[in-house]
Amino acid sequence: MKNMPPPNSRSKNASKVVVPTETIPSPIHTRTVQEALKVAATDEHTIRVVSDKALDDAERRLRPKGSSPEKW
Repeated sequence: MKNMPPPNSRSKNASKVVVPTETIPSPIHTRTVQEALKVAATDEHTIRVVSDKALDDAERRLRPKGSSPEKW
């Protein structure tokens, strides 16, 4: 039997989800970052599932340094 990875493991060649910033609809100030990222990750006919961890990582990178999530 071939050496198969467990079904829940991610392959080394798994594609990363790229969130195009130009597709985030306006008005952005009325949305949370997670909502905006979920909308941005939706292609016209293909919906990509973005994990909560990926959203949290993106939100952390976008948040101004030194600010808490509640104040942002």
